[in-house]
Amino acid sequence: MFDLGVVLYLCLGGLGGGLSIFAGIAGLSIPRHLLEKGLLSEYSNLMRSVCAVAAASLVLGGLLLLADSGNFSALVYLFFSPSLNYLSVGAWAIVVDVVLCFLLVLFWGAGVTNRNPFVSRALHALCALIGLAVSLYTGLFLASMKAVSLWSSFWIPALFVLSSASCGAIVFLAAIQASGKAIVFSAYRRLLARVDIVIVVLESLCAVALVLSLVLAPVSDSADSAGLASAFDLVSGTDAWIWWGGFVGLGLIMTAVFDVVVLRIEDCLPGRIWSTLGTSFCVLMGAFSLRYCIVAAGMHPALGF
Repeated sequence: MFDLGVVLYLCLGGLGGGLSIFAGIAGLSIPRHLLEKGLLSEYSNLMRSVCAVAAASLVLGGLLLLADSGNFSALVYLFFSPSLNYLSVGAWAIVVDVVLCFLLVLFWGAGVTNRNPFVSRALHALCALIGLAVSLYTGLFLASMKAVSLWSSFWIPALFVLSSASCGAIVFLAAIQASGKAIVFSAYRRLLARVDIVIVVLESLCAVALVLSLVLAPVSDSADSAGLASAFDLVSGTDAWIWWGGFVGLGLIMTAVFDVVVLRIEDCLPGRIWSTLGTSFCVLMGAFSLRYCIVAAGMHPALGF
């Protein structure tokens, strides 16, 4: 039903939303006295980089979606729909998130502005909230299509939000590693690793709940049959190797392993390139694999058995 461009859009949108969440939270955690005195040289490059990556991910994802659909004339109806719907609200959320990330890039590049705690708190709080909305939208984008039993499940938005959050946490952690400030931000690194372990556990439980909710549901019509077929397609179908190897193997297991490495031995080897590339590769491949398999396994009721 969807091409690869939509899968990449969902992945990049999730990354941008997740990074926005953690960029906002990180900005809110900066002590007030540092903001007032302008003692932010350690934060500036890191925060600018993270916000720039978040904005670039959202813009690139939007362009991929637009190129995939080829329906440029529908943009007017997308942004100015007479009634509220997931697509229009989500489109505006992405635009607002890009604008906020761009403002934060300017904010962190302007030393004098950094002295205003109210501006800082407001921009970062909005960035976190809108980032959460974007992350949720990437799941609701599919869940709004009620004709596809797999996508209309409650667990899809929850799973996508957790996946987006994991991407945001790990890529933020990798940005710290790559910034050369791994020792300075040691407490941040360890906190991000702990948070991501919790996210990975919740993500695993959501994935299990998604499959079980479809397998154990009573089959009374073609929609239920399609949902059951989608569940079996996820775990044992043609693309099951992507589900188990990409999503479960890299996105969950290996991502958690790297989190443990950060907590156990990374203080002895801070900022090593293998850790930076390894964590980012695993979480991004896991996010892509999850979305690819969910999109591929979606079945219209008429196709159920």
